[in-house]
Amino acid sequence: MKNILLIATGGTIASKDNGNGLTPSIDVNVLLDYIPVIRQKCHVTGISLMNIDSSNMDTSHISSISECIMNNYNDYDGFVITHGTDTCAYTAAALSYQLINLSKPVILTGSQLPIDVEKTDAVMNLTNAFIYSCEDISGVFLAFSEKLIKGTCAKKIKTKSFDAFESINFPYIAAIRNNIVKYNINTIQNIMTSDNGFHIKTDMCTDIAVIRLFPGMNYNIFDYLNSSCRGVIIEGFGIGGMPDNITEHIHRLTVNGICVVVTTQCLYEGVNWEIYEVGRNLTKENVINGKSMTIENLTMKLMWSLAHYKNITDIKDFMEKELYHLLSVLQNEHFFWNSSFNLIYKHGKYGMAYKIYFCNDINLSGRLRDGKRADQLLLLLIQLQYRQTGDESHTFSTLYHAHEGFHASQFVGYLTGLCGL
Repeated sequence: MKNILLIATGGTIASKDNGNGLTPSIDVNVLLDYIPVIRQKCHVTGISLMNIDSSNMDTSHISSISECIMNNYNDYDGFVITHGTDTCAYTAAALSYQLINLSKPVILTGSQLPIDVEKTDAVMNLTNAFIYSCEDISGVFLAFSEKLIKGTCAKKIKTKSFDAFESINFPYIAAIRNNIVKYNINTIQNIMTSDNGFHIKTDMCTDIAVIRLFPGMNYNIFDYLNSSCRGVIIEGFGIGGMPDNITEHIHRLTVNGICVVVTTQCLYEGVNWEIYEVGRNLTKENVINGKSMTIENLTMKLMWSLAHYKNITDIKDFMEKELYHLLSVLQNEHFFWNSSFNLIYKHGKYGMAYKIYFCNDINLSGRLRDGKRADQLLLLLIQLQYRQTGDESHTFSTLYHAHEGFHASQFVGYLTGLCGL
């Protein structure tokens, strides 16, 4: 059996109500007592590294987690980290950059309810995290609500529900069905490698700011940023649009050697500066394209790169690289969908027609990447299925649950057949 180290950091999963609200106070060994079955799968050791509310998590705490993994790296086959959900995505992203040449699984997890509460999600999430940690995978991941999410793509999108996290602009790595791990991703390539074996680089530059634009905003704030920051992330509108009168402020920032990252306030599909004039103006400046990365990932990535690269060109090159390259997607297993689909249905000539707006850049069949084309094909598929079955409710139910796992032979097979791929 594999040796797995549980690193406890606090969070809701380890909290109790002391009369003044929930406070992290449960010891790591008590956490393990709630999942005795896991000792039949692996040898487990626990460390209580810290016991804090994740709102108090900062870069020094994250560095302590990396150091703990480094100090125990040779003695364990995998690592599970319990963490509060509110900043878990930030920590997952930061660890993805701090842990260099990582060849073992590092699985973060947490819960929406404390582990000692009736009907808690903590037992399932912690158990699944250990199951994933025993797999022959490497990298930093988040295990939550049966899904395994790449650390740099995790985002908390719900405050109370058990399916609180989503994988943004990247497929889920895997999901657990009936205690069996079903993989969605066949191969991913990590760019955080070197010839020096496993090691850590924990320095982080905290002299950054994240600015979310809004109509009528006073841009004088950029004068302050010019004198106090080394990096600025700007959340623009839509596909990356910027007001005309902000360009001069961005120009002054870049001239002064400040790294400016432009991203979007939208979750899905990322930035494209080529469509609108306001976007093309940004390409004339030495601005970093945030692409389709989450704000949590961009924040930690910028902090890390500012601490380890000296000039803007090197920082820009690193920032615009994806940490993982998706090399292939399994087509002979369940294809797990992001749950952020808008299902819009209306009565029409054929009784009921459904349209799915494809909300991310998942490579459906290994060859289909164009969102609009996928949208058209999905609509055609829905109409075809309805005409074949004549059952409105069955058609809706089948497609509505697609994001929970739709077998490739039923779904991707339809698509590839329809378009002759």
